[in-house]
Amino acid sequence: CARCETARLQVAGALAFGLTFQSTRTHNSRRLRRSCWWSGHLYVKNLNPAMPTVQPCEIPLISLLRQYKDGPGYADCYVIKVPGTVTQAAYIEAFYTSPLFKIERTLLQYLASKPATDADAKALAGGGATRFSAWRVEAQTSSELLLADFTGRTRSWLMAVSVASGNDLPGTLLYFGSA
Repeated sequence: CARCETARLQVAGALAFGLTFQSTRTHNSRRLRRSCWWSGHLYVKNLNPAMPTVQPCEIPLISLLRQYKDGPGYADCYVIKVPGTVTQAAYIEAFYTSPLFKIERTLLQYLASKPATDADAKALAGGGATRFSAWRVEAQTSSELLLADFTGRTRSWLMAVSVASGNDLPGTLLYFGSA
C-alpha cells in the first residue's frame, strides 16, 4: 500500500542518505567497533542535519539482543526516531534493500558465496525465511529480528517500536545492534 511504501522510503532514505561507509579493515579493535553498527560494516554519520540522527543507546531490557549484552561478549545498540508508523516488516525490508546494504549483499555473494535478493529480503521481512545471505534467523517476533552469521560468531538485530508522547506526532523508534 502507499502508506507502507512511504514508510519504506523514509527508512531507506535515512539509511541511504544519513550514513556513510568506513572501511571494514579498521574494525579489528573494540574501540573502533563501538562507533559502528551492523557488525562493524557501516560507520554512523549524519550527513543531513534536518534528518533524524542515529544515537547509541542501552539495549532494551526486554529484547532478543539482551541475552548477549548480559553475557560475556560484546553487544551494541543504536536507535533512530523516524516520523510516522513503520512496521517491523517494512523496517526489515527497507534495511536489507537499501543501497548501502545492497553493496554488502554483493560482497557476500562474491566473497562468501552467500547471495540474497530483494525478494529474499521481502520473505525475511514477512517471516517466511529461515536464512538470508550469510545469516540464519535465530529468532523473530512481530517487533524484532535476530540473525546469526553463518559462523555463529556474530549476531545482527533489528527492532521497531511505535511511540507517541504528549503532543508529539506518532513516530517509530528503529533499533539496530550487533553482538
